[in-house]
Amino acid sequence: MPYKTIDDAEKDNKGLRKYSDKAKRGWIGSFNQCMADGGPEDKCFAIAYSVANKVDGRKPSTKKSSIDEEWVASELREAGRELDA
Repeated sequence: MPYKTIDDAEKDNKGLRKYSDKAKRGWIGSFNQCMADGGPEDKCFAIAYSVANKVDGRKPSTKKSSIDEEWVASELREAGRELDA
């Protein structure tokens, strides 16, 4: 679901309240763009929070999600196929 305002995003994502307004705008923009590009919602949330963390200078989480690992593995397999061709 795309978000139009910071208030809309904060209603559904309580953790967003701890970020600056600039980081919140980055979160909304990156989440909406990911969804528009057809990304899965869980990946779009991860990207959006990554952007918000970077804007506010926060350290990235050391917790890895399986969706990211699966995506990296698939990208590596695809790159390998392209090299073999």
